[in-house]
Amino acid sequence: DALPISSSEFFTYQREVYGASPALIWARWAALDHQRGDQGMAAAGLALADLATADEEGPVHARRAPGALAQLGVQVVSYVAQQRRVSGAAAAVGEWVAMVAAAAFVGSLQKAQVPDHLPKLPTLYALAITLFSLFVALPAVRTFGFDLTSFWREAAVGISPAPFYWSRVLADLPGICLRALCFGLAFWSCGAFNVDLSEMILLLLTQGLCASGLAYLVAITSPPSLAVTLCGVLICVACGFFAGIVPTLAEAGPVTRVALNLSFGRWSLQCLASADFSRVPNALYAHVGSQLVEAAGWPTADELAARGHGECDVPLTVLACTGLALRLLGALALVACNRDQQHKAPLCTAGGCGGDDDDDFTALSRVRSVASSSVAAPGPRARRESEGKAVRARTQPRGRSPRSSRRRSRGSGGGGSSAADAIQVVPSTASAASAAPRLL
Repeated sequence: DALPISSSEFFTYQREVYGASPALIWARWAALDHQRGDQGMAAAGLALADLATADEEGPVHARRAPGALAQLGVQVVSYVAQQRRVSGAAAAVGEWVAMVAAAAFVGSLQKAQVPDHLPKLPTLYALAITLFSLFVALPAVRTFGFDLTSFWREAAVGISPAPFYWSRVLADLPGICLRALCFGLAFWSCGAFNVDLSEMILLLLTQGLCASGLAYLVAITSPPSLAVTLCGVLICVACGFFAGIVPTLAEAGPVTRVALNLSFGRWSLQCLASADFSRVPNALYAHVGSQLVEAAGWPTADELAARGHGECDVPLTVLACTGLALRLLGALALVACNRDQQHKAPLCTAGGCGGDDDDDFTALSRVRSVASSSVAAPGPRARRESEGKAVRARTQPRGRSPRSSRRRSRGSGGGGSSAADAIQVVPSTASAASAAPRLL
């Protein structure tokens, strides 16, 4: 399964991953060439680039990939730092302030409808659940998709997809819990609910697990330019259109009922609304609440008492299982996508690395040409002087003084240059190769 690797790809990998100097990189390449020969170099493929150390007097040792737990610990720390770099201090503070303000606004609207306009409350509850899901899912899909590009590069050298994925999942859990706490406090304190604060926060936490799991799956399976938009649309569909308001479970047909049972927004709304309506303290409005529960198709208080369940026992269990299932689907999707990226040259783009038939001289010439093109083009006078120096270095007889040679070159006017002259005037191997990784 090994693929050939050119000297330019080997140079780029060694410089980007290990930070080796140009002289040390070419020394390693020469040592490998001496040990393996042409056939061994072609057969080893990317394994050549997977080096730990190279000593002029000792052999070249292959790098061993670290264990899964070591990769998991390192990548959790890396992803936490990545989140801070992507979001930024001002943007992160503004996002949290907007989330708390939205929760307080919807909570104040809910308080204004109690107790005279109870039929309007399911719509406000669906709005609150949708807003919270968006505040959880959009940051998750943004940061996860931003770091996914570096994973494809690291996967080419043996990084396992499982530690990468679960490191993101574990690093996001504290943020999801804190969002559920802040949103729940603002929503519950500004509204008039018959639900305990602990039940509210637990409901939002399980809802956040579902929203973030969907965000991971969308970030892996969709293009980065469409991931945020697609995730937002799916959240609105799951928490708005299939929340069980229009149509309700009692009105839905067989196909629609299946979609409602798969929608995590419907289970969140059922938990919040049925618990709130079933616990109305005012006897005059308690009958209205029970009628709303029965019209929506949710289990009534008598049915729940016969089963020995509470209003939120089944919905919370379904939400927790849905969040776990979405995370497992994301892990499987990442492994499936990683199969297409395996055995590819690291840090190579389409058309940016050499083919299988390139030899060492062709690869080195490519590095020189790329590096020389990245340098600003010299003016006509500097070009004539460099061409004159190349001509003098090639044609100057032994024993002739540099002054006479300089007069002759000025008199000749600096004629045209050949292909050999062009090779001599490009930057040195070390300086040319050092510019190549930035372009590759």
